[in-house]
Amino acid sequence: MNSTDRNNARRMTRRASGRFAGRFAASVVVMALAATVVSGCGFHLRGKVALSKNLTPLAISGTDDGLVSVLKEALEFSGTPVVDSAANAQAVLRLIKTKVRRSVRSTDSRGLATSYRLHYRVRYDVLNRAGDVIVKGTRLSQSRDLDFDASQILTKEDEQRFLIEDMQREIAQNILRTLSVLASIDPTQSSASRLATAGSVSPDAG
Repeated sequence: MNSTDRNNARRMTRRASGRFAGRFAASVVVMALAATVVSGCGFHLRGKVALSKNLTPLAISGTDDGLVSVLKEALEFSGTPVVDSAANAQAVLRLIKTKVRRSVRSTDSRGLATSYRLHYRVRYDVLNRAGDVIVKGTRLSQSRDLDFDASQILTKEDEQRFLIEDMQREIAQNILRTLSVLASIDPTQSSASRLATAGSVSPDAG
């Protein structure tokens, strides 16, 4: 092998090493995120949430299957039975609107995105068996930052999925905290007082 061939071989080796290092680092990030999400599964780290008997069994209504699934998991872990039909429920948690969007957070010198911000917004209410609203149109939101590399599309898609699941779990915890407050509200309170008390733990996120 002459000197030109040796130099070409060295350059090819450096390029391959750089690509491998980039893929390896991205994989480490995804595995770390996965471990974080898995460690929060089951909601056991934050304790159980006791709900009023007037809310159980509870039905959940909404088209966001991911969030509905997380809420069911959290409620069932807390000992709250969840039923599919509102006709068989003492109360209904309605996910009125959910929206996930991604906005550009930073760009490079060519104007291409190098990071994004993920936004997850939810509006929900809670109805009792009589159909009265006991938690009115409450809004919650979460956001997470996502670095982007066009050469690692699949890895970044996995990372985005993990971040969305993390936001779903945080939103579910906020909703459960609101439901737990209802257990301590005097049933003789006026509807306005109940709404004000329950709403105080779920600030309007806009």
